[in-house]
Amino acid sequence: MKTQRHDSKWVARQALIVLIVGALGATTAACKRVRIETSTHQPVINSGIHPVTLSLSTTTPTLALSLTALQQAAERQKQALPDAMVMLGGVNRLRGLMLEPNGEVIVLGDHDLESPSIHLDDVATVSRNAFQTEAAYAGTPLGVSIDPQAGTRRDPWTIQQVSVFGMPRTTSMAQRQVAIDYDLKKVSAGIMALSSDITGTYELLRTSSPVCSGDSTRQMESVHRFWFCARYPDAAPRFAEEDGVILIVNPVSVQLLTEQEFLDRTGRRSGSAPAAPQAQMFAQLVSHLFTTPQPPRDYQQLLSDFRLIELVQLLAFKKVDPNGLRYLLYQHRLAEMQTPDYVGGVRRREEGEVTCATQINERLTPQGKTIESQEQVQRYQLTYRGGVEAKVEVAATHIRPEAPGAFAELRRRVRESRPSATAWVWEIR
Repeated sequence: MKTQRHDSKWVARQALIVLIVGALGATTAACKRVRIETSTHQPVINSGIHPVTLSLSTTTPTLALSLTALQQAAERQKQALPDAMVMLGGVNRLRGLMLEPNGEVIVLGDHDLESPSIHLDDVATVSRNAFQTEAAYAGTPLGVSIDPQAGTRRDPWTIQQVSVFGMPRTTSMAQRQVAIDYDLKKVSAGIMALSSDITGTYELLRTSSPVCSGDSTRQMESVHRFWFCARYPDAAPRFAEEDGVILIVNPVSVQLLTEQEFLDRTGRRSGSAPAAPQAQMFAQLVSHLFTTPQPPRDYQQLLSDFRLIELVQLLAFKKVDPNGLRYLLYQHRLAEMQTPDYVGGVRRREEGEVTCATQINERLTPQGKTIESQEQVQRYQLTYRGGVEAKVEVAATHIRPEAPGAFAELRRRVRESRPSATAWVWEIR
């Protein structure tokens, strides 16, 4: 131990803390990687979804939207589609389907003033993926991912690659989900605030390990991937069916999952492990937002995307004739958006020095009394370097058959409320 006079410092321990909390995000429906996903993973937290009693007083939708008539009306348009048609006549809460004997497909739903609109482009995008119409929509669930550039000789976190799955990168849904994923990285790094109740992974890891605790030299290196995916309800059934009417009783929700990921120096994945408790806490806090009455607007839109996917997957599961969806699957021209191929990595770095303890020594010398100090100083470095997968599955076990005539009154009201055979949206009276 080196002793000097009171104006000096003795560096007893030096700690290097490197927090590489990579919000390798994704949106996918499979919940197995960094994308927006919908999967069969067990829920992280209580979703807040409760069963709905199948009485008409509580489950009767208020609006009917004929996808068949809407497509026919769109085909007759010689100019740009009117806003009412593009926004599905205001239907933005999806409650179920009515499949008529003649092949007509009617969506049952409501207009919710607090919910985002559903765009016809998104219906077409989701439908083309569900029915696998062409290579750009085939082979994988809808999703996006932002990852380090694997194999590069430079720092793989400086520039990150944007991948889009199950849809062209020019779609509105792809652009929206990439933006949500990228913002999640900033929230996790503490660079951007999502809610006053949410603490980023960076801060959670930072406060969980005080600088003056632990061994003389410490290195914490933690890369976590986060991805949004489907959170299936605990309550059953998800759907109830009777004579062509299928009601969504317990709709799908969204959750954020995480795992610890190990990367080599070039950014290639070399393994994985359960997430650190701090990363799990962050994922739970974000997941909880989807159960609140008013999630952030972007998260309301993400939840709406998942529930639209659920409805269209239900159509595919019921083997609805694709010819009846021809306009959506092949003819509707999607607006082209710009989704970047690369984005800058989310980086945060802090360095500092902390005096953890000071010892004062007094001693007599021929020259008189001398006061000396010994300081324990820790130096630290904190570094942050930073998807969505939307796969929603529908199986026969998710659908409960109802007794004959259970939805006869609803079916009658839908048909009799229709003002004309060509009406594509109407109020159910």
